[in-house]
Amino acid sequence: MKYPNSGALWKRQKRNDKAPDMQGDILITKELIDSLPRDEDGDFRVEVSAWIRQTAKGEFLSLRVSKPWNSDAKPVKKETEDDIPDPWA
Repeated sequence: MKYPNSGALWKRQKRNDKAPDMQGDILITKELIDSLPRDEDGDFRVEVSAWIRQTAKGEFLSLRVSKPWNSDAKPVKKETEDDIPDPWA
């Protein structure tokens, strides 16, 4: 991959309703992973930024990952499905 801590998502043909709309990959360097704060389970969170780009092959999302902007804060409690608000409620 050309740029560390970056990647892309490309539109893909859906074969069924459960198939993803986009697919791609991202390269995350060991240095970034080692610098991330961990929660109580040893998991970590990254910040993801995306830009819509157009090429001759079609539209895609250009991605970049980085440390969360508030990386000095205390570790964040791990989210569960119960923590996510229902947008339809």
